[in-house]
Amino acid sequence: MGNDRATDKAADAPREEESVRASEKLAADSHRSGEVNIAPGDLSKYTVDRQKLGSNDDYTLYTQYPNGVRMNRFEATGTLKPGQSYELDAPPGGMVVEIKHGRQVATNADGKEIDKGAAPQGAVDGSKLVKDASGKVIATLDKDQTLHVKTARGEYTEKPDGRVSFKPSGTVTDLESLHQTGAVSRNKFEDYGLSGSGHTTRFPNGIEWDRTANQIHIPTEHNQFYTSNETDAQGNVTKVIARDAGGKLLYFQDGQGFHVPTADGELTQSSDGKVTFKSNKPAVRQAALPPVDITGR
Repeated sequence: MGNDRATDKAADAPREEESVRASEKLAADSHRSGEVNIAPGDLSKYTVDRQKLGSNDDYTLYTQYPNGVRMNRFEATGTLKPGQSYELDAPPGGMVVEIKHGRQVATNADGKEIDKGAAPQGAVDGSKLVKDASGKVIATLDKDQTLHVKTARGEYTEKPDGRVSFKPSGTVTDLESLHQTGAVSRNKFEDYGLSGSGHTTRFPNGIEWDRTANQIHIPTEHNQFYTSNETDAQGNVTKVIARDAGGKLLYFQDGQGFHVPTADGELTQSSDGKVTFKSNKPAVRQAALPPVDITGR
């Protein structure tokens, strides 16, 4: 009997180990399941703006993330491999540096390389870092052109073929729920897809406004645009409206400030830099209580 029990225990041990391994695998799978593969049509729900221009076999993906990082990928079947040709852009005031021989190297407008110091620990030669205006690294580009964008709400991963996934860093997974009608404080800019430095603000659709000089920068994907004016009885311009080639509203400017539409509302920045958001979603009404018949006894 004793030998039988010893044999049973010996037989149970591998099963227990297998059970532990299975549990660990399930836990790992569950952890990985926290990463959401975002369908192209749902990117705006995650505060990601994307435009696809061109034909099915010759097109460009223009993508902007909540912290202002922009990635443009150029694809042409039979000519370019996925991720082979791209443009990576930092938010206003930031920069992109490449890791070369253990150093951070930036390239100026003239194509001249500028040494920006030793590479951070763990940075791999051939990769790139995107920094915001404060010098904080907010995105990395691997040698295989996989982009990792770090935000306060989680990390986005964009594959060389343009597929995007998101792994939340906290309990908030419905990012659109963060968009509430009212004032938008500076520390909440990222939640609304805003970024900026000094007097310049980049909006979710990539348009930038320098409110001091009243200079407006239109990104490449919207460079086929036109403007129209509204005037008062004296002929003074009271409103400027900009639309893309298809008639989609890009922005309008009036006495209240600079207005930019979003997927779920409208952002407005006044000349003093204050930003407000107006949701286009209907207000949620509480269900009425059923009638109550109260009788005495």
